[in-house]
Amino acid sequence: MNISTENNHTLFMGFLRIPIGSYREVVHFYEDYRSEIAQLGFQEQFEIQACYIEALFAMEKYREVLFQVDNVIETAIAFNFSRMWGVDIYFNLLCKKAMSLYHMGRIEEAGKLAVQLLYIDPRDVVIKNFYKHLLLRKSLHLVTPTRVFYISGLLTTILLMMFELLVIWPFYNELDPLIGKVRNIVFIGAIVVFIMGEVFRLVAMEWRTRIKIKQILQQKSLNKKMNQSH
Repeated sequence: MNISTENNHTLFMGFLRIPIGSYREVVHFYEDYRSEIAQLGFQEQFEIQACYIEALFAMEKYREVLFQVDNVIETAIAFNFSRMWGVDIYFNLLCKKAMSLYHMGRIEEAGKLAVQLLYIDPRDVVIKNFYKHLLLRKSLHLVTPTRVFYISGLLTTILLMMFELLVIWPFYNELDPLIGKVRNIVFIGAIVVFIMGEVFRLVAMEWRTRIKIKQILQQKSLNKKMNQSH
């Protein structure tokens, strides 16, 4: 073993000694020894880079994740580093990319990648929930009217309470039951409309998610049958 190989081995062993979950240490290690890491073997480089991406994501450094992740994904494809530490590393990296895109406000790109991930594994719970969350984010306009109605109802309720306090109670106490009923109807109506809007959106996006997964499973089953027939 030459000196260069010994140094590389020592560097990699130093990386392996970093405790699991010490994301800040992983980031510092990678950034302090970036040039030395580039001299390691492809698999050792890849393992460190994949952990670096994981650490950046855990620390919510989504811009840095997007800056680095494509190169690591290309390495995973080129050298067939499909599984590592019992994890589908390629799938995991794509998940990190999709979620980082979402956090950076690039919703359309995140949505397209989420669909690709569903085609890879339509039964993955994390991706299913992420896809549904994307749909919920994109469907906010559906509940804008109900939310506006809810806020208007609350403001109207407050105004009616002030009107009761300043006018009705001192001068027209006999009208208090009527104003109280109107206030309660407005308040309860606003809450009911708000809840109905939110529930409708949640149910609709859950339904759309299930339909999408069903379509993907049917397509994969059809493709499998076609491949078997050839």
